[in-house]
Amino acid sequence: MIENIDLGNSQKLVSRFNLDGKEYLISTLAPGKHSNISSNPLNVNQLNKMLKRCFELDRKGLIHYDLQDGNFLTKDNEVNLIDFEYLEQEKPTSNFTKVHRFAKFFNYNRGDNPIAYNNSNVANFEHRTLYDYLIDLSQKTNKTSAKNLFKEYLQQKSLEHHLKQADFYRELKKTSLDEISIDIQNKDFYFKKNNMNSSEFWGFLYNEREHAGDSKRVPEKTPKDLNRIKVSVEKIINKALKHEEISAKVLSNPTDDVLEAELLKIKLRKLIHNEQNVNVADLRDNYVSTIKRLQFLKKSIINDKDKTEYFSNCIATCKSFKKLIKQIMRNDTDKTIVKITDIADLLDILKQEVKPVIEEKTSDSINTKSFNNTKPAAIFIGIVGIIGGLFYILNKSSKTNTSADKAKTLSKEHLSMKKKLSPKP
Repeated sequence: MIENIDLGNSQKLVSRFNLDGKEYLISTLAPGKHSNISSNPLNVNQLNKMLKRCFELDRKGLIHYDLQDGNFLTKDNEVNLIDFEYLEQEKPTSNFTKVHRFAKFFNYNRGDNPIAYNNSNVANFEHRTLYDYLIDLSQKTNKTSAKNLFKEYLQQKSLEHHLKQADFYRELKKTSLDEISIDIQNKDFYFKKNNMNSSEFWGFLYNEREHAGDSKRVPEKTPKDLNRIKVSVEKIINKALKHEEISAKVLSNPTDDVLEAELLKIKLRKLIHNEQNVNVADLRDNYVSTIKRLQFLKKSIINDKDKTEYFSNCIATCKSFKKLIKQIMRNDTDKTIVKITDIADLLDILKQEVKPVIEEKTSDSINTKSFNNTKPAAIFIGIVGIIGGLFYILNKSSKTNTSADKAKTLSKEHLSMKKKLSPKP
């Protein structure tokens, strides 16, 4: 898939074969070293080259999905990509179909454009590599160096990503408007004919080719419907194009508030990607604080329409992760329920095992093997009993002390009252 793309000296597949039931791949050797702040730091020219590589893949609908620092090599001003094992291809025009847009709500690799929900190698590189690199750079050198590098990166992103993406949408509008419209028309008819909900429809698309020739499943289509869809698609592409132009303009000279906004977006993606190692409550709080901070930065803008629109798009992009975060929270709750159920099942098993297993007496003695099998369960129950007994004793002791204190207080009050009531001599 990548043989016809200009990726410099990046890794390329030469041959693939099976030997003794094992799959083997032969590829070219990519020159360069892994990036390292001390021995092989990233520079702006390398970041520029990385953005070019990412755009070439994006334009063909190819997503690397694993652009961590171990999967690209740098040499002088060159960047070479390696390890394409997770590479997937998606149809670039499908980014504007309704179902595809729905699905992209659940993907932290989606690009910054809130109108076109396409996956982006740039977004993947930023949350897999760039964020950690900037944090390490600020800690090991100084914050100014990290800030300057990030600012230069965003300026290159304006040229090599957003402006090129805008050109891509202009070309798409000229050459692929009919293709996108027909694609949407087919999907809409499938949806209505089969009364599917969104999730069922999304799953059904994988088998679309199988049923495409089944006339019973597809009702009659009219030119009027197709023309209506074309008008709608053209409006969507124009909005996506406008977003890219605004982003390119704002990032060409990023101010401090823009730097903060971009970093907040990348951090949120990173936290979602690391969901297994992040506390769910922290993820939710970070999402809320990110939205509030972006809204505050937007309100602080005075007389700058493009910048205001840029921050609106930032907020929309981050809000698109809301459903994904909710799903992560539900999964976490399900895991907790499973754990509780597992503990309850374990206790039931232990209760069953703790029953003494006594076989028929041969010499008035218990079967030693059966008795040994119950030892772990008996020890566990014994420990639980001891802990419970200690809690009971401590609780009883505190109650006894409280009762004694109350008795002393009442006794003192009784004596004082007695002195008051007794006749004076």
